[in-house]
Amino acid sequence: MTEKLYIVWIGKTKNLLFDRFLGENSMLKNLCLLALILTFVLGCGYLSTGEKTETGQTAPADSKKIGLGDTVVARWSGNSFYEGQVQTIDGGKITIGWEDGSSPTKVDESDVYPLPKVGAKPDVAVGDMVLAKVGSSTYWNGAEITKIDGEVYAVKTVENAESANVDANKIIKISPATASNLKEKAGSTDFLKDATSKKPTIPSDYKPKVGDKVLAQWAANSWWSGKVTKVVGDKTTIAWEDGSKPSAVDRGSVMAYPDPAGAKMPSEGQFVLAKPVSGSKWVYAQTVAVKDKSIEVKHASGDTRTVKIGEFVLLN
Repeated sequence: MTEKLYIVWIGKTKNLLFDRFLGENSMLKNLCLLALILTFVLGCGYLSTGEKTETGQTAPADSKKIGLGDTVVARWSGNSFYEGQVQTIDGGKITIGWEDGSSPTKVDESDVYPLPKVGAKPDVAVGDMVLAKVGSSTYWNGAEITKIDGEVYAVKTVENAESANVDANKIIKISPATASNLKEKAGSTDFLKDATSKKPTIPSDYKPKVGDKVLAQWAANSWWSGKVTKVVGDKTTIAWEDGSKPSAVDRGSVMAYPDPAGAKMPSEGQFVLAKPVSGSKWVYAQTVAVKDKSIEVKHASGDTRTVKIGEFVLLN
């Protein structure tokens, strides 16, 4: 409709201006006609490359709309994204029926992404945080792009810092807010990967005795405080301070509870196990400052706090 108006406008303007003001000067008429044609072409080009949104901003011509029945990738909770189908759209909320059979839930529209089509190439670059489908399930990992080689994208997952190669149609560009959340999570994952690669030094001649207060490894990289209730061979039974059922652990996974009198101070940057603010599971932390009788540590979350001597164990 607008293009028709341009054509009518050109015709009427030519008759009004050209004949009335330019007379028989054909050169000027041709120059003016050229200017009008250029105006028409540019105007049509603007109209065809975008559309006005309700806010007055121009939406990209290739912006993808999400409709009922579409298969999408949506936030289920936290930084977890899964595939599902759109069941209802109500304002800024979209009800998703999850592919894995979980009960449908409402998701913010900003956390719902169209499932990429085969052959689609995402507008992303090395260093970008994205959603990547690494396995065969309906789960999409938060990931950082580390390399692009044609249609193959190398990524490092946020959840466990593992590397994988995926096809272009298994990459989704995400919103800046989601990217920021994933980047923060990735930093925490890298921190814990470095920290858990270090181990406490347990003296080879240490032998726990019944009644000793100790720190023991309940599961991999999971140290808890408790008291020794039985020692049989290389197995030590621990009554956990949090009230969990006592369990037997290998002697090599039991160490004496830290003693302030004989404590060694860490160096800056060294990882430690630190007594928690609450609870009995000791947490991984990194030394950022060493004081007289305490240290300043940073946790995986980025938070810092002061830990007194006798409330940390050095990791090497």
